[in-house]
Amino acid sequence: MAILLGGGMARNFTENRARNTLIVILVFGLCSFFFLLGAWQRSGSGGGDRIQNWVNEQTKCIQLPNLNFETHHRASGLPNNTGRSEIKPFEPCDQQYTDYTPCEEQKRAMTFPRDHMIYRERHCPPDKEKLYCLIPAPKGYVAPFRWPKSRDFVPYANVPHKSLTVEKAIQNWVHYEGNVFRFPGGGTQFPQGADKYIEQLASVMPIAEGKVRTALDTGCGVASLGAYLLKKNVLTMSFAPRDNHEAQVQFALERGVPAYIGVLGSIKLPFPSRVFDMAHCSRCLIPWSGNSKKLNDDLFCDGMYMMEVDRVLRPGGYWVLSGPPIGWKIHYKGWQRTKEDLRNEQRKIEQFAELLCWKKISEKDGIAVWRKGLNDKSCSIKQDNLKIGKFRSYEEDNKLWKKHVDAYKKTNNFLDTGRYRNIMDMNAGLGSFAAALESPKLWVMNVIPTIANTSTLGVIYERGLIGMYHDWCEGFSTYPRTYDLIHSNDIFSLYQNKCKFEDILLEMDRILRPEGAVIIRDKVDALVKVEKIANAMRWKTILADHEGGPHVPEKILFAVKQYWGVTNKSS
Repeated sequence: MAILLGGGMARNFTENRARNTLIVILVFGLCSFFFLLGAWQRSGSGGGDRIQNWVNEQTKCIQLPNLNFETHHRASGLPNNTGRSEIKPFEPCDQQYTDYTPCEEQKRAMTFPRDHMIYRERHCPPDKEKLYCLIPAPKGYVAPFRWPKSRDFVPYANVPHKSLTVEKAIQNWVHYEGNVFRFPGGGTQFPQGADKYIEQLASVMPIAEGKVRTALDTGCGVASLGAYLLKKNVLTMSFAPRDNHEAQVQFALERGVPAYIGVLGSIKLPFPSRVFDMAHCSRCLIPWSGNSKKLNDDLFCDGMYMMEVDRVLRPGGYWVLSGPPIGWKIHYKGWQRTKEDLRNEQRKIEQFAELLCWKKISEKDGIAVWRKGLNDKSCSIKQDNLKIGKFRSYEEDNKLWKKHVDAYKKTNNFLDTGRYRNIMDMNAGLGSFAAALESPKLWVMNVIPTIANTSTLGVIYERGLIGMYHDWCEGFSTYPRTYDLIHSNDIFSLYQNKCKFEDILLEMDRILRPEGAVIIRDKVDALVKVEKIANAMRWKTILADHEGGPHVPEKILFAVKQYWGVTNKSS
C-alpha cells in the first residue's frame, strides 16, 4: 500500500512540473508577442494610430459659434434614404412680389362678392398658382430700429409707401421725414395723441388696475392705440383690411406692434370665444348697425358684427366706440351726414347692445363705452360659446419650456437682448414658450394650428397672452418680413402628409425678416428634410441635439435667414 501510494505521488509531482513549465513558456510567448506588436504599432507600420484618431474624431467635442452641442444623428443612418435627395436652390421672385401676401391679393379678391365684406376676407391661391420662389426685400431694406424707438420711427426703405402721409397728414397718423417715417401717436379720433385718449378710457374702465390685459382693435390704422396701451401692460391684437389704407398693418408690425391683416365679414374672427377684456373701434368704418345674421329658420337680425364682438369679448368686458355716429350732435357737419341719419344709426347700435345685455357706462367727448354682462345665459340671442377645457398643467409646462428656452439661449445668445421684437410660435400649446420669454422687449404671436388635436388658444388668453388660429398649409395673414424670430414645435410632424414641407418653409421665409432667426423642434427624420429645404432657401442652419442628450429622437434646427439682394441671385 505504501509503495503504491509513494509511486502515485511521484507520478503526480512529475506531471505538475511539466504543466507549470508549459504555462511559463506560454506566458513568456504572449508577453513577447504583445511587446513586438506594440513596437510595430509605434513604428507607424500598423493601424493603431488611425484607429485611435478615428475614435477621437467621432467622440471629440466640437465647439461652434454659440453652440455647445452637436447632433449625433446623420442622414445616412435614417431609413428610406430620408436625407439623400438633393433639392434645387430656390430662386428669388420678381421684384413686383416684394409685398406679396398670398391670401390677400387684390386681383383675386375683386372676383368675390362685396356683400358682408367677402371680397376682403382671406382667399388663398390653389396649389397650381402658389409661388415657389423667395420673396425679395425692397431696395435699400435695413434692420428695423429696436423697441421703443421703433414705435416712433420706421425706415422709409422698409415700407416705401407714402400715401398715408398725404391722406392722413392732418390726423397725426404718420409723417415722412427724410429717410424715415415718424409716428406721433395720433389718430383720426385722438388728435391729441394716444396717451390722452387712453387716459379718457381709463377714467371709465379699470385699465390701470390690471383688469384689462388683452384688447382687440378693429380697423386699427397704424395701431397707435395698441402701441401706447403696451405702457399700461395691455397686449392688443390689432387688425385692418389690406387695401383700406395702404400698408397700415405693415406699418404696425414694422413698429413692433402686434397686428394682422383681417376684416369683420361673413366668417368668424380667428379667436375663441370670451377671450378679450376690451374691444375697440375708433372710426373703423365697420357698419355696426347693418348686416344681417340668421338666428333660426324664421328670424334674421341685423348687428352681425356686434354679435361677433360679443362672442370674443369676456363677460364683464368693455366695448369702446368712438367716431360716427357717437357725438353726432356736435360733429355731424364735419361728417357730411344728416342728423337724422346719424341718430338712426346710433339708435340701432343702442338697441343691439341692449339685446346683447351690454350696459352703456359712458358717453363723453365722442367716445361711448359699453360693458358686457357678467351672466351670458340671461341673453336670449347669445351664440353658443366654445367650451374651453380647464388645464392645470401650467407649472409643469412652464418648467419644461423654461428648460427649452435656457437651452436655446446657449445657441442663440440674442434671444432676450431686444434684437427680436416680433416673435411667432407656430404651435403654441399652452403658451409656455411665450411665458418663458416674457419681456417688455418682445411680444409673441401664439398660433394654434387648426388641425391641432386640442384647442388651447383660450388657455393662452387666460394667461394674458395673445394668439390666433391658422392652417399652416396656407399663407399667414401678414405682410412679408414682419417677424424677427419664428419658433416651430412639432409643426412638420403635425403636417406630415397634409401639405408639402416646401409650402410651410417658404411661408416662414416670406414672413421672416432678413437676418431673422428660426428655431424648429421636431423629430430628426422631419428635420433632415427641413434642413435640406432650408439650405435651398439660403438659410444658414445648425442641427443640434435635444438638451436631454443625443439619444432623444427630438432634435432642434437653428437657422438664420441670410440677407441677399434680388439682383444677386448667385449669392
